[in-house]
Amino acid sequence: MERSNSQSNFNIDEHDAELDLARAEYENYAHQSLSKEAFLRSKEIDKEIRRSKKSSNQQYKLLVLGAGDAGKSTLVRQLTMLHKSSSSPTEIEHYAHILKLNALDAMKKLIDVGVDRGWEFPPELEAPINRICESKSFSQSLVSDLELLWKSEIIARAWKKRNKASIPSNSEYILDNVARIGADDFRPTEDDILRCRSKTTGVIETAFESDGQEFLLIDVGGQRNERRKWVHFFDNVTAILFMAALDEYDMVLEEDSDQNRMTEAIQLLGSISKMGAFVNTTFILFLNKVDLFTKKIESAKKPLEKLFPDYTGGADAQTAAAFILKKYQKAYGGKGKLYAHTTCALDKKNCERVFNAVKETLLQQSIKL
Repeated sequence: MERSNSQSNFNIDEHDAELDLARAEYENYAHQSLSKEAFLRSKEIDKEIRRSKKSSNQQYKLLVLGAGDAGKSTLVRQLTMLHKSSSSPTEIEHYAHILKLNALDAMKKLIDVGVDRGWEFPPELEAPINRICESKSFSQSLVSDLELLWKSEIIARAWKKRNKASIPSNSEYILDNVARIGADDFRPTEDDILRCRSKTTGVIETAFESDGQEFLLIDVGGQRNERRKWVHFFDNVTAILFMAALDEYDMVLEEDSDQNRMTEAIQLLGSISKMGAFVNTTFILFLNKVDLFTKKIESAKKPLEKLFPDYTGGADAQTAAAFILKKYQKAYGGKGKLYAHTTCALDKKNCERVFNAVKETLLQQSIKL
């Protein structure tokens, strides 16, 4: 991240009333060893500090945007956990309910993969499949069926086709832990909560303090039918945190199976950054899910060249991530610099480090104003 040259922030205005007063003050203290230039520079620094303190009392309004399933809500939850007290009993109960539904929905989608392809399911799986598909809500009695199916060869085969079926990335974790999650007395851990997936419909606002600064995160649904709501939150935005999943280069949209997710995300950043309301807004790009991306690239089973024929970096994840970043930078249409970070929203230390960098960027921007 580029840092501003400290000297460039101190532009002495010959007609600045505060500095006129400083000059007069200097004349009264001419006996001091400081030169006049050094004395006035000191006063200008004091003025910048006062300006910085004033900005520190203001609320930073951060609009979290991006296509669906990029990890926006996960990031917001992670930052909330870092800066606020633990979840309330009501919230814990809500997350437990959602995680159980996530397990059920993931298995239904995996079954659909096989059905859509005309696969023949083993006779011993027919009854569990029927119970799963007919269930509109989760019950503890379904746990054994979910475990049986998750361990079956045909569902393992379906899992390998998940990129074309819009199966959420949290599904593997949830189905691996389905016995624990499905228990009646289940209380989700922080790791469980971070992997809880619920489509953001409407708007979720989260406020917290960090190092004396107030932040308001506005999480808006990323699916196409939710984006029309974004316009209502364009006023007084300090910065846009644009989330994009690195691992989605071989995946399709849930709402449009003919559209590649990464292509959609790159186009979305381009269109938003060129909008009049945002052209002067600070944009911070989070290239998320770097952990899943690294595994996918280094396996060499799903080469990046299939989406981008001009990519020649092979199975090196760092080279591939740098290549993808250039695609976003090329699409970006804002006037200012596009700040970028590779992230894993599930990684507490990574999010803390990246958010500290974001705070420094915002502070530098506020001092320039």
